[in-house]
Parts: sequence; C-alpha cells; structure tokens
Amino acid sequence: MDSAQTKEINRGRLEERTAYITNRVNWLDVKGEWPGLSTIGAIHRKVTKGDAVSEEWHDFISSRVMSAKKMLHHARLEWSVETMHYFLDVHYLEDSCRLRERNSQRNLNMARKISLNLIGRYKEVTNSKKPPSKGVRE
Repeated sequence: MDSAQTKEINRGRLEERTAYITNRVNWLDVKGEWPGLSTIGAIHRKVTKGDAVSEEWHDFISSRVMSAKKMLHHARLEWSVETMHYFLDVHYLEDSCRLRERNSQRNLNMARKISLNLIGRYKEVTNSKKPPSKGVRE
C-alpha cells in the first residue's frame, strides 16, 4: 500500500490530508462489478482550527493506476470542481434553471462562471470579502 500526506495552513486552520492507495485489487470479491477497476484508496482529512478538530474519510475507486500522491492531487481537483458547482447552484440556482435550448444553457453557464471569476479576482486584488459598493469605481 502506498501513502502520501499533505499539510496546509489556510484561513487560520491546519488541514492535513493522508492518502492510502493500492493497485492490487485482485483480492476484492466485488471487482467484477466495476469493469476496469485498477485502484482503490481512501483519504483521511483532518482539519484543526483553534481547539476544534474535525475528521472525515473519503473513499475512491479508479480505473487509472496511480500513486497516493497523484490521488491527493486528483481529489483536490475534484473538490474544486464541486466547490464551483456549489457556488453556481446556491448563488445562481443553476440546477433549478429550466432553459431548454442547449446553446442558451451554455451561454448562461459561461456568464455565471465569468461573474464568479470576476468576484474572486476582486477579492484577491482588494484583499476583501465584501462586494464592491454600488456606484464605486476602482
């Protein structure tokens, strides 16, 4: 079994992620239920902020042979995609949108993502979490 660990300090919290992975899956009784299964693994995530500690486990299966370090990287990419989807759904109610024309759906999705990127860039440049005031130009 391969393992790898990362530690990050972000927004006043320490986040530790440890991945455990194996590419030896022949022993798995239900391997036939997942054609092409090559890798199984888990990531243990521990977040410490002050005296508060939270821990969670995430299980993974993949058809790609990979190392624990690579799995940490891919999991992090997936979490960022999920975060983007969360913002699109919560702030723009994208999942509730009932547009039927495919091209309109894509255009609106692109406009939403552009606005999220602009807001993120504004926060980065101004080091602020507040939206800009109406009528104020920078």
